[in-house]
Amino acid sequence: MHSKLRTVTKKMVKKYVTCSLYKFVTLDNCEMLRESILNEMKLNDLLGTILLAEEGINGTISGAGSSVDGFVEFLSLLIGSDDIDTKRSTHDEVPFYRAKVKLKREIVSMGVEHIDPKETTGIRVDPVHWNNLINDPEVLVIDTRNSYEVGIGTFKDAVNPNTKSFRDFPEWAHNNINPQKHSKVAMFCTGGIRCEKATAYAKSIGVKEVYQLEGGILNYLRTVPEDESLWSGECLYLIIAWRSIMILKKALMINVTHVECQSRQRIKCCHLTLKDNHASTVTGPIMSRNSNDSPNDKGK
Repeated sequence: MHSKLRTVTKKMVKKYVTCSLYKFVTLDNCEMLRESILNEMKLNDLLGTILLAEEGINGTISGAGSSVDGFVEFLSLLIGSDDIDTKRSTHDEVPFYRAKVKLKREIVSMGVEHIDPKETTGIRVDPVHWNNLINDPEVLVIDTRNSYEVGIGTFKDAVNPNTKSFRDFPEWAHNNINPQKHSKVAMFCTGGIRCEKATAYAKSIGVKEVYQLEGGILNYLRTVPEDESLWSGECLYLIIAWRSIMILKKALMINVTHVECQSRQRIKCCHLTLKDNHASTVTGPIMSRNSNDSPNDKGK
């Protein structure tokens, strides 16, 4: 049934919108919400996975742009929040085969029960002010991503915790952040969700001033001019390609053998070579600094 649905959807539109979204909000009736969300996904021909937990909602869906926009509005009404963080990109094909809604203990796994981003989190810093913050010699800058992600690129003088999983981060932070010595800490991640918990954890161990990059690396690279950027590493489009790889790996059970950014900062696509030698091109309005194609994209 889902394969037929996917075929029909492909014939109706030429481009497909993939939307990553999250919101930390108290959800007391996840079982009931699960059924409502799954039904809405099926009604709108949307494929992907949504995670539900008492702490909030997180997931990635794909389909026609109007369906994605309508679904985000539906979620906003359902959970009683009009500021769900979203990230959109466009693809030639829908990268999922099924619509799934899963119940979880956490929407992003950290493994520390007392951490609640709804109660406390780091001060959000707009990308235009981020450079001034991390240039402050009193600020400890920490990359909260996993080691393979840091290998793609990071900010000037940022500390790499060398974690394999986000669940490793609390132990690293406990052993390496000294609240007496590190009174100011700035953290960043790809899109923002991990920093919500990482900064909350830093505050829980006594760090006085904790900051997080608003919208993550993606928002920074989209906002800050290249000649002012303190980012060291691959371009925005390759980073987005890697996000797409994570989606493809889960949906298609593939291995990626090569990722090529065809002309560094100035192009709007990346070429992915997959295990079976088939190629996939990833594009999206988020990759254009001045794009107005996605007016509802808040940039998480």
